[in-house]
Amino acid sequence: MHSPKKFAGSSCQKQATELFAEDAEIDQTPYFQKFTGLDAICEYFDKCYMAKMHNLTSNMYARGDDVVMVLKYVPGLANLDVRASSPITQYNVIRFDKDKAKVNDFSVFFDNPTLFTELTQAAMHRMMSGVMAATADKGAASLTLNRVMAAGGDQEKAADQQKDDDDVAILDEGQTQKETEEVDDGSRPES
Repeated sequence: MHSPKKFAGSSCQKQATELFAEDAEIDQTPYFQKFTGLDAICEYFDKCYMAKMHNLTSNMYARGDDVVMVLKYVPGLANLDVRASSPITQYNVIRFDKDKAKVNDFSVFFDNPTLFTELTQAAMHRMMSGVMAATADKGAASLTLNRVMAAGGDQEKAADQQKDDDDVAILDEGQTQKETEEVDDGSRPES
């Protein structure tokens, strides 16, 4: 059973205000980005909900005034059956405001961030497999990754572009054949 997404949608601001200082920061640099302020905190959690943590184990301990969370999991994507080949360890160091009432700083570190590159490549492979299947269904011969990327990742748009290109190729072949015949108006094409 899934727990509700406390930091999603319209309820995120309310939840974030209760737990985070107004100028709180979540820092995932140098591998990802830094999120500053409550709107950005909500953006961070929106992105987190796109990930899946397979075989998650966690541990938490105090380090002075800070709290350290250690998460070990196999990274995956929530909407695809894609996961990295091995586990990653994520260290979250949480610092509080001067009153110790709200989170002021949340730093995230990974022991092997290259697994996210592997995960991205696996997701692209899965996406391309879907594109190739969709392309085959539409009767086109192939669809390259560059075409999908040029279409902004929109598989349907890329497949439609491939179909248009195939139609143009058929026209070109027909025009090449007509160069040896007279054109409809009776004139001959220039050589």
